[in-house]
Amino acid sequence: MPTLYPDPLPEKMRKNPRRAGEVQVYDALAAQLPEEWQVYHSVGWVTRGGLGGQDGEADFVIAHPEHGVLVLEVKGGQEIRREPATGKWYSLDGRSEWHKLKHDPFDQAKTSKHVLLAKLQEHPALAKRWLTMAHAVCFPGVRKGALPLGPDAPLVLILDRDDLGRLLGRLEEIFAYHRLEGRHQPLGASGLEAVRRTLAPKARLRLPLGARLAEDEARMVQVSAAQMQILNLLSRTRRAAIHGGAGTGKTLLAVEKARRLAAEGFRTLLTCYNIPLEAHLRAATQGEANITVSRVHRLAHDHATAQGVTVGPLLPDNPDRNYWQRELPEAFDAALMKAPLDFDAVVVDEGQDLDETWWTRLFLCLKDPDGGVFYAFLDPHQNLYGPRTGRLAQLPEFPLQQNMRNTRAIHDFARRFYSGDDQEAGGVDGRAPEVLALEDGQPLAKALAGQLQRLIREEQVPPEDIAILTGRKPKTLGLGSV
Repeated sequence: MPTLYPDPLPEKMRKNPRRAGEVQVYDALAAQLPEEWQVYHSVGWVTRGGLGGQDGEADFVIAHPEHGVLVLEVKGGQEIRREPATGKWYSLDGRSEWHKLKHDPFDQAKTSKHVLLAKLQEHPALAKRWLTMAHAVCFPGVRKGALPLGPDAPLVLILDRDDLGRLLGRLEEIFAYHRLEGRHQPLGASGLEAVRRTLAPKARLRLPLGARLAEDEARMVQVSAAQMQILNLLSRTRRAAIHGGAGTGKTLLAVEKARRLAAEGFRTLLTCYNIPLEAHLRAATQGEANITVSRVHRLAHDHATAQGVTVGPLLPDNPDRNYWQRELPEAFDAALMKAPLDFDAVVVDEGQDLDETWWTRLFLCLKDPDGGVFYAFLDPHQNLYGPRTGRLAQLPEFPLQQNMRNTRAIHDFARRFYSGDDQEAGGVDGRAPEVLALEDGQPLAKALAGQLQRLIREEQVPPEDIAILTGRKPKTLGLGSV
């Protein structure tokens, strides 16, 4: 059995009548190909090149350590026809209705093959080697007959209903047809692994619990199924607004998306509004090439300074509202007019903290403001500036609905105080929260001090892992030194 991506095929796809042909091909490949083969179903990618890069996708990509890489397009239907006068393709469905195909399947397969080749060659292990790339089209519901469908559609590159029972031999014939003698180089195990890393990178996100915890180790967690779908969807979407409430993993996904873009060769800006988040993003991407982490104010100040635009020092505690609202933004505008920034991609975390003017400037940080890669991660329930407008409002929206930060017990307890969209608890069960009531006349400071001492001395919780949330000013709590 080959290595399959995804495995198993999602039930939602199996039940979709429009994907019946792809399901049929997937099952046939899974049943017939030996273990050295790799099969990727419904994959997408973005390559560098031009101002904004180039998108690509394929129904199937099939890889073998000896033969190379094959792009396979699947077109279902009980009958397929091509009109010679117009070159248009049509498919007959189960209800005897004809449908015009959006694309010539052979043109689609060839284009995807060439774009995929460029994508694979972005990987260092494949950059300087000859890759045998093949393409073919499968019509699983028909028999192809003895005549080719056109000069660009030889019979050897067409798989039909009968071929589904002899896929191994037919795939070898297709690779042999495309192989250029004297230039062919086997992928080998290392090349096959490079293909996997490009088309199906492992989506594991590091969530450190802290070396100061009792176990003194970091724990790895896999993103939820919903988050995995979002990441996979983003592989073929150039622009998106990912929204979710607190704890849904927006920052984890923003960092992971920035890493993926950078690994693909995109010069990526990972930005935000506040200083603590900037520090966290820097730590999370330390040592990563092609990623620039800078909050919007630092980005504006540094670029203005580099371009010789006069601007005051960047002091976090500067109380001058004019500096933040006029001087610094206008200096940034002047610097962008002198020398535009040329990032290939921009990823914004906690985007609800930004007003419309900053969004406009961030789009201008792209080498291609109209077509460059742009992702915004935001919590609409913490939006200080009202509904999204301008270019931000044009981004397609994708929701995150699983709370991955808290245990189920904490999520269920806190849910009663939340009035936003429904969220699902994605964490472990956890221990039920404790509710401690003050005794009559007991001072709040004394009660808090007692609990802090218990957590630190008896439960051995590091003080830096403890936070007190209160509506009162800290000085009025009267805690002193615990």
